[in-house]
Amino acid sequence: MELSNYIFDVRNGLSDIDISYDGDDLIYNDLKSAFSFASNICVAPTTDEQMNYFMEATVALATYYNYLTYTSLAEKRLGELPPTSYIRIRALKAKAWSFLALISKYPLTEDLVIDTSLMERTPGMGFASMDSVISL
Repeated sequence: MELSNYIFDVRNGLSDIDISYDGDDLIYNDLKSAFSFASNICVAPTTDEQMNYFMEATVALATYYNYLTYTSLAEKRLGELPPTSYIRIRALKAKAWSFLALISKYPLTEDLVIDTSLMERTPGMGFASMDSVISL
């Protein structure tokens, strides 16, 4: 899987950002981070349809990550965040969550982290190994 093929998809999701503020190398790094996170929390895709959905989720997450990268750089260069950035950050995070929540092995919070509080409530099963009373 060549992640660089998805740079345009991320850039398209953030089409209002000037390319001078958001180079392909930044997008590629965010794609790698998103792919790594998604690979670790999601069920491995086994069909082409599942792989397409997995990559849509990865692109949605990379778009969110990349907008965070952009706002950080914009704040450094301009001294302030773009006026609509908080609204956009929430919307992009919600979109990424909506994709990932459907394919994640683990429950996710709206902040895109594993919700360990829900995992702790799941009853577990215990097994033990011991000598048998049956002679062979």
